[in-house]
Formats: sequence, C-alpha cells, structure tokens
Amino acid sequence: MSKRQVLGRNSLLDPGRLIVNATEPVESLLSQTLIVYVIRTSTLPTIANRPSTALLAASLLVCGIGLWLPNSVLAGALGFVPLPPAYWWGLGAILLVYAALTQVVKSWLIRRFGIE
Repeated sequence: MSKRQVLGRNSLLDPGRLIVNATEPVESLLSQTLIVYVIRTSTLPTIANRPSTALLAASLLVCGIGLWLPNSVLAGALGFVPLPPAYWWGLGAILLVYAALTQVVKSWLIRRFGIE
C-alpha cells in the first residue's frame, strides 16, 4: 500500500472522514431525543406538559455524553475530532426544521385519525 493510499482522500486518517465520524453520533442522539419530546404529547411540547424527571434526566445524560465525546480524551480512540463552530449552527437549523416538520405531521395524523 502506498503512502498516498494510507494518507490520501477517503483514508481512515483523512480529517474530513474524522469529522463525519464525530458528527453522526452527535446529530443522531440530539435529533432522536428531540423527536421523543415532540411526539410524546398530542399538543405542542411546552412547559405546561413537562416530561417526567426520569425522561429528562436520561435525555440530558445521553445528550451530554454525546456532546462531550468529540472533545474528550476518548475522541482519538473513537476516530473523532472536535467539531467546528459552523457545524453547531447548521445542526441547530436542521433540528429546528426537523422538530417543526414532525410537529406538523403529528398534528395532521391526530386530526386525520383522531389519535389522542
């Protein structure tokens, strides 16, 4: 194997690949947790219909670990690198749109099928 194959584009040591490795679990954990909060009630998720303490604690713990891992001492072993600031702005926008669309579809399903 040549040096170019080992260190070239799409190799395991490519910085672009390491960022992708780190973004996937962070985005997955945050989006899945967000959707749990959106679909858990038939109304808009607000302070008036708070989640249980156990759900809130578990969500904060799991999301906190997911946010910590790319910057932790374990990052190198997991193939992660710290995520750039632009990633967080993009992820925030994606999560907002995802939550809004999920709320729209949830509301439609409730009206259409009378699910409560």
